[in-house]
Amino acid sequence: MSSAVFRRLARDAERFANRLAFDAALSVVAADAGIADANIDSVRSAGRHAKRAAPDRPAVFREALYLTVTRFSKEQRALSRAIGISAQAVNQALIEVERRREDASYDRILDELELKLMEACA
Repeated sequence: MSSAVFRRLARDAERFANRLAFDAALSVVAADAGIADANIDSVRSAGRHAKRAAPDRPAVFREALYLTVTRFSKEQRALSRAIGISAQAVNQALIEVERRREDASYDRILDELELKLMEACA
């Protein structure tokens, strides 16, 4: 196998792992928000295809991005490529969630989501 083919396969594997981590986080956050599995694609596409700034995106999408970066230690740029949005949109979503974490009740909600995500992935 040539090194170019190997690099392409490694890149594809990384992109798949990032996408899988995001999908896991999105499933947990959407379920917690009461969104049925059938509607997860609409939440995902609302973030991926929206042309507006990240703070206007659904909270579920932002929280899934946040959990993917923080709990799975995924790089923002790699995650943005895997799910098809700009790195700036990922960064804006993370800033918005961090800003909201200053509220103690929201912070507890995110802590609970992190635990649910870890349980789901165990």
